[in-house]
Amino acid sequence: MTIHLLCLGTLKENYLKDAQRDLVASLVRKNGINSCQIIEFNEEPLNEQASQGQIQSALAMEATRIREKIPKNARLICLDINGKPAKPDFFAAVRTKMQDIGQTDLVLIIGGSNGIHESLKRQAKHRISFSHLTYPHQLFRIALLEALALYL
Repeated sequence: MTIHLLCLGTLKENYLKDAQRDLVASLVRKNGINSCQIIEFNEEPLNEQASQGQIQSALAMEATRIREKIPKNARLICLDINGKPAKPDFFAAVRTKMQDIGQTDLVLIIGGSNGIHESLKRQAKHRISFSHLTYPHQLFRIALLEALALYL
């Protein structure tokens, strides 16, 4: 299995980059993952007074760039505050299902400050939430990698 983590936004602090590197190494080493690729995208620039239409246009452009990096026949999971609450056995169940049907690519999408375009959410096999709380993007990425390392 190959994991593709597609993220809007970048890690800036070295301690977060170090944590990401260590968690990816642990995930690959302990969980029998072939590789874990992390691809970062810049958010479309918007000013603070952006209209809902401008936000939706920016999300659509981000979705187009994200789609270009999704492997064909991949299982797609969107991390969405309004998604189904993730349970500890979720990732293991996804892995088992993927093995049963011969899927090898797992794609997880972390949206930016305005979320993920609805078309990507509809395309996803799963929409999950870790909490109804809002986390800083950089911290959430580390939490997701930790969850994958623990539960996959």
